[in-house]
Amino acid sequence: RHNLLYWDRGDTVGIGLSAHSYIDGEHRANTDSFAIYFDQVEAGRLPVARLQKVTAEEARTDRIIFGLRKRDGVPLHFLQNDPFLQKTAERLILDGLLVLEEGHFRLSPKGVSFADEVAIAFI
Repeated sequence: RHNLLYWDRGDTVGIGLSAHSYIDGEHRANTDSFAIYFDQVEAGRLPVARLQKVTAEEARTDRIIFGLRKRDGVPLHFLQNDPFLQKTAERLILDGLLVLEEGHFRLSPKGVSFADEVAIAFI
């Protein structure tokens, strides 16, 4: 359940040192310093050391990369209006690493063995 929520870009809250959260389109990373973490919590503040607003392009790329981990794959419409992503998917289909079925593309049995490389191709 956690992985599906994360892969679908649902809000997640990380609690503890170096924990990561994704809330309202922002990635947040807690400090890795116990002293700073403790001081921030004691002061009633969140111990966030890094905050990054996720752009629409980054969110779409994330949805593709994480969607490839799912059995259903990625809806084809995620590639709309992006020639780079469309050409990448076409090449990976021709290479036998992706299959296109029912409006979704997903890893082929061969592609499962190269999942990281397939994901990197979309970056």
